[in-house]
Amino acid sequence: MRDEDGFADFASARSEALHRQAYLLTGSAERAAKVTERALADTGRRWDKLGGAVAAEEHARRAVAAGAVRSRGSAPAVGQTALGTALPTDDAGEAVWRALAGLPPRRRAVLVLRYDEGLDDAAAGARLGVPAATAAAEAEAGLAALRSLLRRRGRPEDLLPAALADPARNWPGAAAAAPAEASAAGGARTLAAEGLRQAEGVRQTDGVRQADGARQAEGVRQAEGVRQAEGVRQAEGVRQTEAAGQTAGRQAEAGRAVPGAPGAEVPAADGAGVAGADDARAARPVAAVAPSRRRRLLLAGGGLVAVVAIGAAVLIPVLHDDPVAAAPGPVPATTADGAGQLAWAARGPLTGDQELLRTALRTWRDGVPARQSPATAAVLYAGAPDGARTVLLQGTDPAGQSWVAEVTEDGGALTLRGTEPLGRAVPLFALTSRDRIRLLAPPPAGGATTGLVAVDGTTARSLAVDQDGLSEAVTPPAAGLRVVVAAGGVVASSGTVLAGRLSPVTGAVELDRQTLDLGLPTAVDPAWYADGALIGSRLAGPVSVAALGPERTTAIRVNGRARRVDARAYEAVRGGTRYLATVVRIDGTPTCVDTGETGPAEATSTRPPVLVSRCVPAKAAEGLVLAVAGGGVRTVRVRLAAASPARPAAPGMPATPARAARVLTVSGNSGSGLVGLAKVPGLTAAAVPVEARTGSGRVVARYTLPAYRGPKA
Repeated sequence: MRDEDGFADFASARSEALHRQAYLLTGSAERAAKVTERALADTGRRWDKLGGAVAAEEHARRAVAAGAVRSRGSAPAVGQTALGTALPTDDAGEAVWRALAGLPPRRRAVLVLRYDEGLDDAAAGARLGVPAATAAAEAEAGLAALRSLLRRRGRPEDLLPAALADPARNWPGAAAAAPAEASAAGGARTLAAEGLRQAEGVRQTDGVRQADGARQAEGVRQAEGVRQAEGVRQAEGVRQTEAAGQTAGRQAEAGRAVPGAPGAEVPAADGAGVAGADDARAARPVAAVAPSRRRRLLLAGGGLVAVVAIGAAVLIPVLHDDPVAAAPGPVPATTADGAGQLAWAARGPLTGDQELLRTALRTWRDGVPARQSPATAAVLYAGAPDGARTVLLQGTDPAGQSWVAEVTEDGGALTLRGTEPLGRAVPLFALTSRDRIRLLAPPPAGGATTGLVAVDGTTARSLAVDQDGLSEAVTPPAAGLRVVVAAGGVVASSGTVLAGRLSPVTGAVELDRQTLDLGLPTAVDPAWYADGALIGSRLAGPVSVAALGPERTTAIRVNGRARRVDARAYEAVRGGTRYLATVVRIDGTPTCVDTGETGPAEATSTRPPVLVSRCVPAKAAEGLVLAVAGGGVRTVRVRLAAASPARPAAPGMPATPARAARVLTVSGNSGSGLVGLAKVPGLTAAAVPVEARTGSGRVVARYTLPAYRGPKA
């Protein structure tokens, strides 16, 4: 039976969110109303096949995104100056909206999905029906365009989330479009009603098929019972008439006339005669039927008997109310064997409950469209951390896309809480636990323990993790909770956990594992994110950073007062290229940021990377030299001034003594490389040569440090 009430409830509850998403994607109230209306109508047509609100939500959002990308119409005009920047405005949100309006539809859609919904490239690509690499390329191109348009405002990565959070407040053009929005949509309820109307119209157009399907779905057992009973009666009648015909044939062969047959004598009307007449009436049709038709009747009777047997085989398990026996299905694997899946073994106290795992997999498959149904599936976790049985599964659909799904017990029955493309950038999952979440960490590798660190603002704390890798329950803030995965005390990866999502998303700055052995830094520090934002600003894009070695500290005099100096070194990866970077802070304020390219991120250099940074704060009596090097380097020598011979006195000029070369040696062993900091009075700003040496004094790298142009924070 068609669940019209279920779709009506879904449309009423979700139309407002869908309309908001369409508005962000199109920037037009009129187009957003049309896109939402069509998406709801399409979802209504497929409601019974989608199998639930979770799958319907994803289908509707896909339809909204596809409709927004395909739609055509007027969008807010983008005013530009001759320099290519957005026209001046006092409202940063309006500037962002004007800049977004000039982007191609798919490029704008990727940015909206990334910075409004928090989707990573794989999830955004799945929403738009394009590969993850295409979504990433569109996002990079869109951000590059916005940097040009908004370069006087700030970084698009920082401006977009706030501008998209409340479009009516951040873009005054939304207020001007309000009448069109009201007339086209009449609010979210009108969109829901229109979607219902269109879906109902389609249902009426397909009335014969729908009514057929409804009758079959509603009365399958009754209709089957009628057919079974009819089949039994017909089959019994066929057998009786066939038996009568065979008897008549035998009598004819014995020379006795068959009553009612041509040329037969009619016996007297006594009791035997009445019985004979009844037999004749029963036998007459069979005697008159051709042999081929008799065979067809026999086959039909046999088919009806088979229907009875099949119906019994189907109905008996149903009468026993055993859904597992009715459709047992496969048990998901305990170790992934599908391409693109995580090589994790199943964990949790309920991984041995095959009935639970089988039912969870069937719940997943029944709750998503066939194209997303996992062809191969494996268990990641099965347990009941807060009293409700929960199963986390991964699987690959027929097209090769990997997915992750959470199936949770609700009111005694398993329900599909959520499913999304499998994000492998951050191997971490968030299981919903009432109004909080529990994080499932990666399994230990190589004997190293796996730890989780939650970073919220300026604080960082380790989360308790049990033997199955499940963390204590935490409540993520509205903006998301940054989580760092550490293996053996060393940072492995990081991401941001959002309420309602299984996989973390990646942001403009992420922490990564280090490849240079420059000594272990201190525990995870929120300042690494702040420094990463400075490095990303210098490199003009999102970066992943790894802190190198311990923090270096000293003190210098600035404007006659002692100031604390904190210097950190990092590896940074941006767009497939690896860099060394340094950040110097004076009394906590960023003062100098420097970067140096070392080569492709995946390549191994034959020479150790070296970066020497100078920092001379304004009104400082001393300058700072910060050196970072890897590959066995123990000292870095900077020739600040060349040697000069003595000069005799000349008319009008006094004699000058000989001067030795002024060479600064920076040391500070850390691991197999070096991170060192030195103070230099009267630090020169000229270009100077640099040499990196091993402990034995062998020179392994030479280059020239460019002229210093002042602090760059």
